[in-house]
Amino acid sequence: MQPKSKAHEAYEFLQNYQGLTNPDSFQFHRWLKDAEQLTKKNAIDAYSLKSFAYVLMGELKQALYNMENAHRLGSVYASTNLMNILHSMGRFDESSQVAKEILHQNPHDLESVSLLLSHALLHLDINKVHEAMQYYQGDNQQIMHKNQMYIQEINKRIDMINELNISKNTVVDILNHIYVFLSDKYVGGNYLSFDYGYTEIGGYLEINVCLNNLSVDDCVSLQDGFLDVLIDSELDYRDYKDILVSFSSECVGRA
Repeated sequence: MQPKSKAHEAYEFLQNYQGLTNPDSFQFHRWLKDAEQLTKKNAIDAYSLKSFAYVLMGELKQALYNMENAHRLGSVYASTNLMNILHSMGRFDESSQVAKEILHQNPHDLESVSLLLSHALLHLDINKVHEAMQYYQGDNQQIMHKNQMYIQEINKRIDMINELNISKNTVVDILNHIYVFLSDKYVGGNYLSFDYGYTEIGGYLEINVCLNNLSVDDCVSLQDGFLDVLIDSELDYRDYKDILVSFSSECVGRA
């Protein structure tokens, strides 16, 4: 059995990582140095290793640049990695395009169709659910269940924002802002849950961003930081004043 390459080791580490990015990690900086030494021996592994290190350090632009180089050199896995990096950056349309290209080559690819379904949920667009299933030619039961579940969830969320008289476009914009905000701060799985309530001044929508392996202080810091992002964004306060975004590591009813 051949030993795993450093790029493969870094990929496995990334797949299992859940938590805040760490730009000061000795291990990640060590990978960048190892990648420099690998460049002449195996350029694809070198660029891939750099990309994985930069993802974990929260430098997504550098991660994308290096994975694009690996892709140009013919990396078999670069398309999937590009798809995931673009998704993490909040560049959903570009990520979806890569996913469709992967499914065109392999219509049974589970990771790509799962991401397309996630994008449909983030866009609150049932048509995108149907489109995703048109690209997928497999019969995986989890995908079939997710297909139906996302249709129900999109309808539920749209009914909720309609009842509150909140613009769907504003909600979709805020969901995108959440991903862009987290792109240099967090690596790992997440789940965005919707809830609503009423006060004496009217109804409000609550979007709870469920993350992994964060302390209460981490969540408070993210919440304060995201509020600053909204204030500085192109969104008008009157559009998002009835939308509360919270960050938590303890979430009920995760999908």
